[in-house]
Amino acid sequence: MRGLDLSMTFKYLLLCIMMFSGMEPLYAADKAPSTRQDSLVEGLSCDQLSPAKVYQSIRKDAWDPAYHLPVRNWAYSAGLYDLAACWSLARTQRLFFYLARWNEQPEKTSSQQVAEWMDQIRGSSPYANLDASGVKEFPLRQYFLLFRGENAPYFTSSLWTHLTTGLTQNLANGEVLRRNFKSEIEVYQNRRFHDFIRNLKYIVGDGSRSPEKNRNTRNALLRNLEENKLTLLLLRPKRLSQHVVVAKSFQPLSNGDIEISVYDSNSPGFNQKIMFRDSENEFYAPDIIRGLPEVDQPDAPLGIYIVDEDERALIETALVRHYKNKCR
Repeated sequence: MRGLDLSMTFKYLLLCIMMFSGMEPLYAADKAPSTRQDSLVEGLSCDQLSPAKVYQSIRKDAWDPAYHLPVRNWAYSAGLYDLAACWSLARTQRLFFYLARWNEQPEKTSSQQVAEWMDQIRGSSPYANLDASGVKEFPLRQYFLLFRGENAPYFTSSLWTHLTTGLTQNLANGEVLRRNFKSEIEVYQNRRFHDFIRNLKYIVGDGSRSPEKNRNTRNALLRNLEENKLTLLLLRPKRLSQHVVVAKSFQPLSNGDIEISVYDSNSPGFNQKIMFRDSENEFYAPDIIRGLPEVDQPDAPLGIYIVDEDERALIETALVRHYKNKCR
């Protein structure tokens, strides 16, 4: 009994020390894991954070058109021909959906954030070519979040103004880069459009694809969207007339068709629609396709490809890193 009394006395003294020092009792019951919420997620558990848990916690209104970039697709000269910026804008819109935060004060200055996002929009970090004039590019190894302290529309945001105004970068070989949202969008568009090895499959054939390939694309796309994985889609009404959008969500219809809601840089103020007709295994998007150059039959079926899935890992790593820091 005396040994038991000493043991109880020791535990009592230890508990008192811990209480007065602010320490938690070692034998206290485990607490329920805390949760985090922001403009992207709600009820995100801090316990064993993973990309899957982040996706599961994404708010229902996270892809609302209010968060669309306030710019419309534009054409620009790429040397011997003109290009439109749709692929780069779609990619950047996905980055903003996942990595921008509203009503959250930044820890970095506006200039620091803009410098990081110039690289992310560009898809690389430029540096001086010391052997000659010109610029080389470092591939990006990590992505960063973008914080705005208010929930005001993009147009009235000082941070958006800073992004569109941009910055000047002086390189070691004397090159001077004038960088802003538009210039970096065009740099990425040029690089991605001219990646001929990766793009070769998009110009094989013409217009729509086979029913089997369409069904496979439909299945892969729905799996992504069920998990809140925004997906870039290349739309091909004709071999050399193509357009890129961001698939956000889908709605099954009573007849088996699937209505897919997308961000379209040609109509940034609202969601556009792609229809998958189950009985035909074909995709249609007349409201998106109408007006594209050299397309005279917007109501015809079109080929659709899922593109740029390889970038998802960098996005997921940035999200998990951010929320782990928030959970400390």
